[in-house]
Amino acid sequence: MAFKTMRLSSIAHVLKKVYTVIKVMCPSKEWGWLYKIGERIEYHAKPRSRPEVLSSDLYAVGISLIESSLDKTKDAVNISIADAKAFRDGLLIVLLVESSMRRRALAGLRESHFRNINGLWRIEVPADLVKTGSSQTYLLSLRLTSYLDHYFSNVRESFSSGTNDALWVQGNRAMSPGSIYRIVCSRTKAALGFPVSPHRFRNAFATFIAVVDPKNIRMTREGLGHRSFTTTEKHYIERANTRIASRQHAIALAERLGR
Repeated sequence: MAFKTMRLSSIAHVLKKVYTVIKVMCPSKEWGWLYKIGERIEYHAKPRSRPEVLSSDLYAVGISLIESSLDKTKDAVNISIADAKAFRDGLLIVLLVESSMRRRALAGLRESHFRNINGLWRIEVPADLVKTGSSQTYLLSLRLTSYLDHYFSNVRESFSSGTNDALWVQGNRAMSPGSIYRIVCSRTKAALGFPVSPHRFRNAFATFIAVVDPKNIRMTREGLGHRSFTTTEKHYIERANTRIASRQHAIALAERLGR
């Protein structure tokens, strides 16, 4: 393996994988030293620089795709595959922003998971699709409800003959988590200049709340589906606050240099 061309974080990841395999193959020997080497390399690895993104930025990407598709198809008898894909992908992004659910749950959504409550769609995600093992519920906005109505009535049939009840379909098959990952990354890169993975939508949600409504930061626990606020704080809020502090420092430095 060409370690010279790999990032330190990738080398550390490979060493830990080797440790896991070799420990099973030769359990009688001590291999802890190999794992420690991986940890040391990982400690010195430079974190990958990623542009900051907020939920509002991602929401705008999805809305733009949806509205563009609607403009092109408002007088059309049949919806082209390209326009149907634009609407579907935009809807996927907007729904991901509003729900912040994990990719596996998103890919596993079925029509039976949706309930209309007083004119708004509610998603009831079963426990077997949730990492914590507890069911989750998301009440969608009026705007997203209207988009979903249009998708169910007019767009979804462009991809499926109706024999599959999966929300996200291609042909007669449900879209896989991998397909959703590639679509989200591709659409966000085209719109923002850099890809945003489905998991980063969760970070964007935490950062958005930390910026616009810091007094209600604890609401992120429920939005991210965590059992404990400690988990939310450790993996999302601390990182969000670090990104905010870095941005504020950069702004202050730029102003000072400007003067």
